[in-house]
Amino acid sequence: MCYPRLRVLFGFLLHRYTYDSVTDPFAPKKKFRRIEDYTGYSVQAAFDYYPVASAFHMRGWVFHNRMSEQNNRYSDNSYNSFTTNPYLLTYKLKSETRVTGITLQPRYHFDTKGTLTLGLTAELDSWQSRGTAWNVWSSAWPPQYLPGEVDDDKKVSLYSARAEYEYIVRANLGLTLGYACLLYTSPSPRDRTRSRMPSSA
Repeated sequence: MCYPRLRVLFGFLLHRYTYDSVTDPFAPKKKFRRIEDYTGYSVQAAFDYYPVASAFHMRGWVFHNRMSEQNNRYSDNSYNSFTTNPYLLTYKLKSETRVTGITLQPRYHFDTKGTLTLGLTAELDSWQSRGTAWNVWSSAWPPQYLPGEVDDDKKVSLYSARAEYEYIVRANLGLTLGYACLLYTSPSPRDRTRSRMPSSA
């Protein structure tokens, strides 16, 4: 006989904000940025498995997080044009990140010899950005930034393991030893970029 428990959590975010570098004393130069349609959600399902009169215990959870935003940088503080100032790098990008994974934590209690807990995690992280960036400099008259297409897509798979051993020496005194390692990472076979944002962006 056992007593499993299941819990589900859900969160949602909706926001919009403007980064005003004109009034920011620490901004190195003017950047008329606005984050529009900033949305996201997260879902997590967790479970516990407790067999009665057993030294074994299992718990774990699966999760999925998604965030997306419309990230724009305009030419001036009117926030409606990308080409008013031909000497200012501007862009109009739709970005999205996703994190999906699962974690399992089996535990075994060795009576007076202590407790051993293992942890195994598999996670997939993905990021993509689509849109237009006026970041191709042209020295032809009149000198200005020309538009280029942005198409970035990256994925990374992560696999990790950890172990923890806890031993109670006496009342109010315990010893815990732990070790964790990254087992494997797998970059995406697709990483194509037609126009990358420069670091100064």
